Amino acid sequence: MATKMATRIFGSQEQLKTDCTSCTEWFERFTSFTTANQLFIEEVDDRARRSNVEVFITYCSPETYSLIKSLVSPETPLEKTFEELKTLLCNHLEPKPAKTFQRYLFSNCQQKPDQTVADYIAELRTIAQKCSFGFSEFEERIKDQFVHGMSNTKKKKVPTATLR
Repeated sequence: MATKMATRIFGSQEQLKTDCTSCTEWFERFTSFTTANQLFIEEVDDRARRSNVEVFITYCSPETYSLIKSLVSPETPLEKTFEELKTLLCNHLEPKPAKTFQRYLFSNCQQKPDQTVADYIAELRTIAQKCSFGFSEFEERIKDQFVHGMSNTKKKKVPTATLR
């Protein structure tokens, strides 16, 4: 008689909820979690594909599962691949923002009175990620807006080396 050995799970993964702050980031963490714990298998056939979807569904809240069912209707979630479900959910929960509006938010981002320099830089980087700046333009725009949006003019003497 074969005995089944317990498998140790590394880390933890919260459920995907419809009000998550970043669907993309949740899927990045979920992919790392499933890779570290070898929960997904190579999709060589329908059985493997279905198994991966079943693992994913167990990490969805009831509200998220209902949303998935609505998005794939009249099909069922098990008729889709993990990648198809991921794309559907991210497009629904995190629609692509308009580049022009994101750049407006970026150029109007000011340091809050109680915000540290490090937190202000992090906020600028978060907003800039949605602005479609080119690689070389990204750092330059961060530096410019950092100086422009500082709340204390004395702090504007901070060397730009602290930005990275």
